[in-house]
Amino acid sequence: MATYPTQASFMLSCTPEQATTALDALNHIQGDISDLAAALLPLEAGHNLSPLETIIWHCVRHHRDQMPDLSQFDLDWCFHVEDQDNGLWFTGNDDRHIELGDAAVFMQAVMIAFDLDTQVVITAAKTASKPVLNAFSGSVLSVTKDHCRYHDLQPFVDAEQEAHQSGRSFYVCTVHEALPEHTVSRHVLLTGSQSISAKSIGALYLVSLDPAIPPPCDPALETRLLAGGRTVTLGACQELSPYEFAVMAAHLPVFNPDTAMSDRGRAKS
Repeated sequence: MATYPTQASFMLSCTPEQATTALDALNHIQGDISDLAAALLPLEAGHNLSPLETIIWHCVRHHRDQMPDLSQFDLDWCFHVEDQDNGLWFTGNDDRHIELGDAAVFMQAVMIAFDLDTQVVITAAKTASKPVLNAFSGSVLSVTKDHCRYHDLQPFVDAEQEAHQSGRSFYVCTVHEALPEHTVSRHVLLTGSQSISAKSIGALYLVSLDPAIPPPCDPALETRLLAGGRTVTLGACQELSPYEFAVMAAHLPVFNPDTAMSDRGRAKS
């Protein structure tokens, strides 16, 4: 039967004294936590703690298995860490697997305890012990004392597969609107069938801006006069990957001619 370990290797730069304190803290929180860790667990943020106590407190409160009522006292930290000349070296356990969240919480605790203004970028490989189809992937994690940011490859894969099945293409376009005293530029996301060019979708977007004016027949329309004397001009269009489009769609308006033009037709009837 195949196993699916996550593998990674990375360093946190720190002094030998800081590394010794960090490893001492790990002894307090691995498995059944120590009496010191149990005493620190219910404390709220803001207490004046030593570096050792800070690492312990942060870890026992932010472990993936910790309960909302802070009732979990048996914690498993799934990574291996050892003291090297220039800091702490993190790898997987005996089975090569590393739980990235565990390592990130512990590493961030050390950064906070010693006010380390550094960033560790972890690149991880999701592997399989046998050549299982579609079992291999990857992820990346950025850790500082202020944040832990994680990105997995799977959303990119899902977006690519969905785009291929739907036959859609994706673009970001700049639109310039000439006002009496200045010009306003904005970005719009365009999506449509792969058989339609970005320029044609952009032309349909300009048409959609003023439904009261009959649409022209030219699919290469670049400038359009709207009601009130406003002029809009289609600027540069750049193709996006499906995943880039999905991320940007959370912040920018999206124009889809398939729905926009059909909605326009319904509004006329």
